Amino acid sequence: MSQRACVLLVDDESAIALGQGKPRILLHDADLLPELDMILIMTVEPGFGGQQFMADMMPKVTRTRELLKGRPDLDVWIQVDGGVSDSTIEQCAAAGANVFVAGSAVYNAVDPADACNRLRAVADAAMRSWSA
Repeated sequence: MSQRACVLLVDDESAIALGQGKPRILLHDADLLPELDMILIMTVEPGFGGQQFMADMMPKVTRTRELLKGRPDLDVWIQVDGGVSDSTIEQCAAAGANVFVAGSAVYNAVDPADACNRLRAVADAAMRSWSA
């Protein structure tokens, strides 16, 4: 299991990438959250496409969304990356993600544009449960 967190800085944007393990404690740091533009939660082990979606990461997505709900002054994206597909995007969005990396689900589709539209429609509907 990965026990790493990675802080990414690009131009004036900053993000933190979290995998399985201890880095969830970083999200409790009141000084860190205002510095972030995005929190990336890996839903596969980083390295290659086509991996099995790790549903056990959804509680981390939910907890992150809950932390941000208590901070209306912040506009931080919650991104999930890995195994996002027609069968997983709804649970990602319902848990609190609002940015999705769906590589294999799009690039392996017969019609990639249609795949994007389907994924977006499902995610939009599921996000209504927490964005209202």
